[in-house]
Amino acid sequence: MKALIFIVAITAAIVITITGCASGSAVVADEQQIKQPQIDDVAEQEGAPSLQPAATQGPRFTLAPPIQSIEPEDSSLYSSYAHMRSFDPATGIAQFDYFDILIGDDAVDWLINCEGYCSVDAQDEVNDYADSEYIEKNTNPQLREIDLTIVPLKLMYTPSGKLLIQPDGEPADFADVLELWQVNQSYVLYTHFYYITVDEDTEQVLLVEQVYWP
Repeated sequence: MKALIFIVAITAAIVITITGCASGSAVVADEQQIKQPQIDDVAEQEGAPSLQPAATQGPRFTLAPPIQSIEPEDSSLYSSYAHMRSFDPATGIAQFDYFDILIGDDAVDWLINCEGYCSVDAQDEVNDYADSEYIEKNTNPQLREIDLTIVPLKLMYTPSGKLLIQPDGEPADFADVLELWQVNQSYVLYTHFYYITVDEDTEQVLLVEQVYWP
């Protein structure tokens, strides 16, 4: 009887051992099956595009174009209307600012091309100008120097400061300009503009005269 019980116990132990090994193998197999998809997922994640935001680039700087050299303004002498901007009685040098007087069709064209008028409005405005009205075109700020000690002159004042009646002025010399300057500087600089007559070939100044404009 004892022998039978012993045999049964040994048999049960063997069965348990075999079952345990089989179960252990199944567990190991299951663990491998679980781990394998994880490895595949990692591979897929490595191959997939990164979801990290792209690195922000710093500001881009563009070099400014090189500064173009500015050509000097034309300072040549030619016949033109001009304002006397300065006068040095010690040297006789006067600085003149040239300009053009526009009337009639020239004034109409200026209003259309430079002031943005339509043709009808430009013509109407110019038609309404009084005889003394005009457009002053001054697109060149260059000042031109003339030595008044060596050029013929005409003034609208006597040396004592009396305004002349005749519209074409009166011949004068540098001494007359100096005397008039002492009486009232504005009579030389501001009350009348000038017309400068120049020999176009030689740029020699032939006459500097104050202008009476009606």
